[in-house]
Amino acid sequence: MPILVRFLLLLSFIYFSVSAKETNNVITIEDGKVHYILQTFKHLTGLRENRDDHYVLGIYGKAQDLISSFHKKVSTSTLSKKIIIETIDEQTPPERLTAIFVTKKHIDSIEVINKRFPQSLIITDGQVDREQQMVSLVVNKGQVTLKINRENLLIRGFKVSNSLLDFAGNREDLSSKLLDQENYLRTLFLNSQEQEKKLVKLNHQHHLSNNKLNKIKLELNDKIIQLQKNEGLLLQEHSQLKVLQQQKKNDQELINSNKISISKQKQLITTKQQYLEKQKDELLNLNENVISNQILLKQQLEEITKKNDVITAKEKTITSQKLLLYIIGTFTLVAIILIYFVFYLYKTRKRANKNLIALNDQLYELAITDGMTQLFNRRHFIESAQVQEKQLKRNKSSYIVLMIDIDHFKNVNDSYGHAMGDAAIIYIADILKENLREYDIAGRIGGEEFVMMLPECKLDVAIKIAERLRKRIADSEIIFQNNTINLTISIGLTSLNIKDKDFDQVLQRADDALYQAKESGRNKVVVL
Repeated sequence: MPILVRFLLLLSFIYFSVSAKETNNVITIEDGKVHYILQTFKHLTGLRENRDDHYVLGIYGKAQDLISSFHKKVSTSTLSKKIIIETIDEQTPPERLTAIFVTKKHIDSIEVINKRFPQSLIITDGQVDREQQMVSLVVNKGQVTLKINRENLLIRGFKVSNSLLDFAGNREDLSSKLLDQENYLRTLFLNSQEQEKKLVKLNHQHHLSNNKLNKIKLELNDKIIQLQKNEGLLLQEHSQLKVLQQQKKNDQELINSNKISISKQKQLITTKQQYLEKQKDELLNLNENVISNQILLKQQLEEITKKNDVITAKEKTITSQKLLLYIIGTFTLVAIILIYFVFYLYKTRKRANKNLIALNDQLYELAITDGMTQLFNRRHFIESAQVQEKQLKRNKSSYIVLMIDIDHFKNVNDSYGHAMGDAAIIYIADILKENLREYDIAGRIGGEEFVMMLPECKLDVAIKIAERLRKRIADSEIIFQNNTINLTISIGLTSLNIKDKDFDQVLQRADDALYQAKESGRNKVVVL
């Protein structure tokens, strides 16, 4: 192998020589040195670059011919980096130089040069002591020979390619190279065995981990299934909680509304009671006046009787007929007076009774109707519906119940105030009253909730009525205090079922239909 490499290098050298002859017709020793220097740069790694990404070759001594050959050769070089040649003097910084070419005149100073330039590649023009040698160019019988010391190059951090080592290295260098490679291969083999043991151990651990992981996955799947069930239960309970919260809120609003209505009714009853007390006082005064008049009349009668006795005594000559006529006239006058007072008392009592009946009617009206809308309140509506239901069942007739709720009514109160909300409730109640048939009844059972009962009404007719109410309200505008709003309603509709035991079941089913209308987007009629 070394003979073949040397033969190839010899052929390249011959080719170089022929090329030089073709260009200059003369090849010199300096050209051969330059060729081997360039080959050394090409086959060594670890050469230090300058800041400008190029190599700097320092010439220690005078070598003008070498520099001239360098300039000619560098233009045809295949190196990837540019080589700059500088002459070394006392001020040259060591860190600037990549390599140093030491001329023959300064070979004796090689030890000093090695110490001064501890990181540079040292190339000597001639043979030096092996302890100081890195790269040497030896001229023998007109031929240039390249010699290297691999150990010193490695100490400086340079790595030698196999091609250059085969060409310029000695047996020791090759043996050392082979020994290093053998040690490296042995190290790789031992490392591979250790890695194989670790891999077997890791495979075992991986197998155990996979078994544990599979168990954990199974447990995790069970927990995920349980978690999904719990999430379903939680969502169901959350939905029920929302319904209960909404029901509680509606009940609270209904309680507050009823409290206000009761308070107004109490005030009105108090006012009516005060008025009745005044009427009773006036009636007592009239009774006292009648009694006083009766006493006075009795006294007057007694006085008249006494006077009559006196007259009778004094006028004995007056005939009995005149006396009788006088007595009859007197009694007639008394009778007329008594009749007048009795008639006056009767008229007074009749007027008081009429006023009392009107007050009772007003009190009854207040007790059964909603003060704001004049519709039946919840209690009276349910009582009236139960009475009608019994009569309809006796007659084997059916009826329809409509549960009505204003959509997003809370937003109206929050945005425009409760006065606007009251106006909206009154407006919708008036529309409901306009669409009632002769025997239909309607009531306000909550803050914004209404209910209608349609006796002896077919289902398709009831659906048309419900859709007419929904469309009428959706197309209307409510104007109050320069504010205009549009509202919609949701309607739950149901009819009497054979299985229904009482009116409460029908009312609950209508409420369920209303809830479905709300949940499916509002402004709808849902039949259940």
